[in-house]
Amino acid sequence: MEEYFRWKSINYYLTLEDHIRKVRAELEELTATFYEQSFSTRVESDGLELVSVGVKVENAVTKLVDSQASKERRIEALQKKQKYFKDYLATLSAWDKVRLLKQYVTDTESNYTDDQLSKDTYREILEIEEAMMFLNGEEPEIIPPLELDNESLDQDLNYMFEALGV
Repeated sequence: MEEYFRWKSINYYLTLEDHIRKVRAELEELTATFYEQSFSTRVESDGLELVSVGVKVENAVTKLVDSQASKERRIEALQKKQKYFKDYLATLSAWDKVRLLKQYVTDTESNYTDDQLSKDTYREILEIEEAMMFLNGEEPEIIPPLELDNESLDQDLNYMFEALGV
């Protein structure tokens, strides 16, 4: 299961540009949808009385501005993650970069191999995530890594209980 999360995390970071592009497209669609709506009022009947129906501009504008700000913050966070990850990739050899791209972008997760490069890359991603939490004023939860070997179930359970603080 941990390998699956490792694969998904590395794949996500290697495709951050696609995620940024997607959020930008959502932002553009949000704005276009807002301006495509009719701001005029109309009169409708509900069978008993005539009712004036229309867009409450103050509410619509507030919702638009909040949504735009949220999308822009998301883009900024993704760009920071991308910058830090690119800094890490710059330390790798060209061969290692090609291996990562092939293993995590081109191939499917069924071809995943748990090599040292993957472990190092995943560790770097965890550091980036922790740094992003600090930048956002959040205190990351520090959990010791679980390295279970299933030699002794009692030892493994005790180790898990210690890690969880039980």
